[in-house]
Parts: sequence; C-alpha cells; structure tokens
Amino acid sequence: MYFNIKRYLYGMTKRKGIGLFILIIPAVFLIISAVIPDRYTVTQNIDITNDSPVALMTDPVGFMTFKELSLKPDAFFLNSYSLTKLTNDIMTGWAEKYGSVIGDMIKTSMGLTRLDGRTVQVVYTGTSREIGEILVRFYADRLVKKAHEGLTRSNNSGSGNMPALSGSIEIREMKAMWRSDRLAPLSFCIGASVVLVLLLFGFLEWNDSSLKSERQIARYIGLPILGNIPDLNKVALVLDSKNQQNAT
Repeated sequence: MYFNIKRYLYGMTKRKGIGLFILIIPAVFLIISAVIPDRYTVTQNIDITNDSPVALMTDPVGFMTFKELSLKPDAFFLNSYSLTKLTNDIMTGWAEKYGSVIGDMIKTSMGLTRLDGRTVQVVYTGTSREIGEILVRFYADRLVKKAHEGLTRSNNSGSGNMPALSGSIEIREMKAMWRSDRLAPLSFCIGASVVLVLLLFGFLEWNDSSLKSERQIARYIGLPILGNIPDLNKVALVLDSKNQQNAT
C-alpha cells in the first residue's frame, strides 16, 4: 500500500503540469456564464394617466384611480383571480414547478413604472425570458381591460383618453462576469476538476510500464538484487550542505 501511494505521488510530481487541467472546467463555466444572458427585463408600455379609473379587483361595481392602484401594486398583481388564471389556464403546470412560491416570485419580479404623464410600463425582471413575456403580456392586457371597465363604471367611457397598449413587448438581456449565485456551481466544477485530474494522474501512472522499484526489477529478470546504487545527486547535496555549515 505504501509503495502504491509513493508511486502515485511520484507520478504526480513527474507530471505536475497536468495539474493545470484543474482550471479548465471552472474556466469554461465562468466564460459561458459571462457570455450567456442570465437575467431579463421585459416591459410593455401602456398609455394611461394617473387619474384614469381602474375597476377594483374584488368589487363588482367599484373603481379607483390608477395612481391609487400604483401605490399598492400587490392588489393588482397578487389578486386571487390573476393567480388562478395564470396557474390553471395560461401556465399549466406552474404550480407543480414553482409550488407555493408563485406569489413570492411575482411579487419580487413584477412592477409598474411611470415613464411620463401618459405612459406606464409593466415590468418583469428575472431569470426566465419566457415567463417574463407571459407575465408582462397577461398583466398589461389585464390592466387595460380593468381600465376600460373603470371608465364604464365611472361613466367616463366617452372620454378621449382611452387606456391602450403602446408598442410591443420589449426584452433586454443582461449579462455579468460574476454573480454570487454562481459560487455553488463553480465550487462543484472545481471539485469535479480535482477528481478528474487525480484520476488522470492515476491512469497515466498505472499505465506506465517503466520499472519503479528493486522488487519489480527482481521479478522481471528473475534474479535477486544484491544491492543498489543510491542517488548520488542527493548524496552530493547533503555533502555540500554539511561543508557549508562547517565553513560557517
């Protein structure tokens, strides 16, 4: 056992350049992570003013101004109808994939941003382009629909300021050289690289047919070994060291 360990360590020393291969997998992971987008901002503009009436989500006849709605966006994004519609009709299988965190995910990723006096953005910021498009399209359409209902309920349906979608959905990709959530996969890549390189050291050493010990030589030639010549370079180094110590 000791001989095998010694042989393995000798093989590592002899082929120490192979140790640089440990850096390959982590480097590839970091390069790929840096060039592939991992965050997305999805937006849809809506023409709507702060005083536009919007139908209340829980009241069949009530309404509020858009400004009032923008102060408590959870009432718009997290009402039970919206969550049920998303999970059951629009994104079948959502509940099985995200479980009970659907509300938390929408709360942290969706928002309403006022651009100017007439334009509002429904904004998604998160890690999934596909989910972002679905959520922004759903909530933008729902906001326009509720604004139209609000005009009807407030008897202002003949108003010239009809809320409407403005333009199409826009998607902005975001990249980063490093994010803290990459630490775990990077650690896994480093660990996998170390294991693979250690296996490679062992494979190369055990496939090296050169003789490594006197015992192997004796077995190969079928004759006993009467003695061996030590490594004279090491002997010379020891003697030089002693001579230097005596000189001082």
